[in-house]
Amino acid sequence: MFTPTKKSTNFWKRQTPSRQDAETVGFKPYRARLFIKFLIIFVPVFVISAGTGLQIVSNHETRISQNLLSARIGNQVARFSVVIAQNLSENGLMSSQSLISTLLSNRAIQCAELRAGTKLVAAVPARIGCKGQERYGTVKLPVDAQHDLIVYFNDEEVVAARQSRNEFILAALAVGLLLSITASFFGFRWTVGQPVGSLLNAINRSATGDTAVRIDIERDDELGTVIKAFNNMQSTLQENAENIQSHVQDLEELARIDTLTKIGNRLMYRETLEERVQTATREHPVALLLIDLDGFKEVNDGFGHPTGDQLLQKIAERL
Repeated sequence: MFTPTKKSTNFWKRQTPSRQDAETVGFKPYRARLFIKFLIIFVPVFVISAGTGLQIVSNHETRISQNLLSARIGNQVARFSVVIAQNLSENGLMSSQSLISTLLSNRAIQCAELRAGTKLVAAVPARIGCKGQERYGTVKLPVDAQHDLIVYFNDEEVVAARQSRNEFILAALAVGLLLSITASFFGFRWTVGQPVGSLLNAINRSATGDTAVRIDIERDDELGTVIKAFNNMQSTLQENAENIQSHVQDLEELARIDTLTKIGNRLMYRETLEERVQTATREHPVALLLIDLDGFKEVNDGFGHPTGDQLLQKIAERL
């Protein structure tokens, strides 16, 4: 049986680097770039959608607060109009100023006026009333047949509450974004990063000649389909590589073995002799034995070439 020499196997060894060399090819930068691309899409979508939703909720809460403020001021002014009407019927205009002044205990009320038609009867602030005042809303209620109570109020407490709510929304949005990025990182790493990293590592190793590498990940999604296709491709490549190696060995054997006698030919003789001479030492010398076959021509001429071939085969077997 022919055994390839060290020299004859060098070609195949050059084509299959060690697995340790193949594993030195890294794939973490690919995973990082994929995650960055994911964040480029995820962060704006998250901020816009979450921010818009929270802002809608904030605006709704603001409208509710404004309606509640208007209702509260209206109820308070209605109660005061009843008290002022009773006071006018009993005491005239004597204590109207002091009664109106108590309205300013509510910080939302800016000013109040008691008018008889266009005539200012009582006002808070005194003598000025609501002249030149900026207001969010106005409440005007009749006190009696001659007098009207007019109140201006602002929505500063609603604005302050909205500002506090917006600050809370920003903080919640930042915390939510941070938690989402953290969860996305681990989720992306588990669902995409590790399978893609394993796939890229296997592809890099396969590119260096390692056809035995396989990816031991079972998934039912698109990545699972890609991984199955890669494993099938590797099986095909490994089978082809084994066939090529077998063919290379056969060709090397044909190049160095005589087809009739199945023993080494002139090429193998030269290679083997050169190798043995280079490794020969005084303790391990090399001897060369020459054997000649006498009378072979007479056998070919007398019995034919097929008989001569059989003779050569028998001699080769005995050797």
